[in-house]
Amino acid sequence: MLNLRSFFFFVILFVYNLPLGQTACLNLENINREVKIPQRICLESPEKLHQKYTLITFFTTTCSTCKENLPMLSNLYQMWQNEVSIKQVSLNPKKEMIEDYIDEYQDLLPYPVYFDPSRSAKKQFNIRLVPTLILLQNGVGLVFRHKGKMNVEVIKKLELFFRS
Repeated sequence: MLNLRSFFFFVILFVYNLPLGQTACLNLENINREVKIPQRICLESPEKLHQKYTLITFFTTTCSTCKENLPMLSNLYQMWQNEVSIKQVSLNPKKEMIEDYIDEYQDLLPYPVYFDPSRSAKKQFNIRLVPTLILLQNGVGLVFRHKGKMNVEVIKKLELFFRS
């Protein structure tokens, strides 16, 4: 009887620790060497303990709208770095393309830029269009999604989360 009880305990422990849905950590490579962070990351988790939200932008280096969003994202990072962790995930198939992009736009990238060779983040967050911006709140999950160019209205919607 004791062996059966131990067996069920380990089965429950194993199932409880399985990565399901958006809780799985991904093996993504931070290409932005100016930002020092661990390689194995949970995209939905903030980088600092006091941050309540994570803002993830999905992009490609050939997307003109993605490039247009960079100054606005950089400003958001400066304004909200205590409230939100900002991360960028490239959907490019080659790391070299991202490295060239970072070299060109380094001044506008104060946050991590990740390379996702297996496209696991794209699948995990069901990304079909770039740029796509998603906002995740700890314990709640996805609270906001925007596709396309950022504008003042998008920022106002995001501010509602940070100011509440």
